[in-house]
Amino acid sequence: MNFFEGTLTRTGAGGMCTFRGADLTIRVPCEPGTRDRVFLGIRPQHLEVVGDAPSGEGSLRAEVGVVEPMGNEQIVYLTLPGGERAVAVAPVQPRITPGDKVSVRVRPEGLHIFDAQTGIRISD
Repeated sequence: MNFFEGTLTRTGAGGMCTFRGADLTIRVPCEPGTRDRVFLGIRPQHLEVVGDAPSGEGSLRAEVGVVEPMGNEQIVYLTLPGGERAVAVAPVQPRITPGDKVSVRVRPEGLHIFDAQTGIRISD
């Protein structure tokens, strides 16, 4: 699992917060009493490499370091602008090569929020 450290800020009614990390900003469900400092966990299959699209909320820019072809998928090792590393699972097409600059979109159904002090998952 990829982990990003950041903070949660309540964004109004509806049980939504904004997660802000060094390289990623995304709206996430949250409940009252959520701590400010958290880790956002994202499994590699929930990071979608979308090519050279512009970044925005829920996406991030990255440089491809290593690509492992695995038959019907490829495992892509990424370095984010702040130096953090992440791993994504991508389909074999389009072909991704080391050195490529890509955008990676976070699929919201794959987010997990953990309390930074205890490591316990905060339910959504």
